[in-house]
Amino acid sequence: VPCKKASPFVQELHEDYKDKGLVVLAPAFRSPDEEITKYFDDHKYTYTPLPNAERLVQEYRIRAFPTFVLIGPRGQELERFVGGKPENTFPTIRKMLDRFMEEQG
Repeated sequence: VPCKKASPFVQELHEDYKDKGLVVLAPAFRSPDEEITKYFDDHKYTYTPLPNAERLVQEYRIRAFPTFVLIGPRGQELERFVGGKPENTFPTIRKMLDRFMEEQG
């Protein structure tokens, strides 16, 4: 439920920043592929789901959901946001993205 609550905010970030080079990936696990596909289709989400992402969740040591990890162009972790209310978290994520993109030119 917390991840689904954040989905509209994630879609908005995707729409607002996709032309600036942001790629939004949504690791999903413990959900059948067809359930993920249906959820994205039903809500018309256009960012990229990653089904069967158990390994990714382990590699990034994700323990709480949702967790948002901002990864730079060279694969470095820029920032991590764990849980929280999306209406509080996403303005901070936007500020960070704007600052990072301005620094990168």
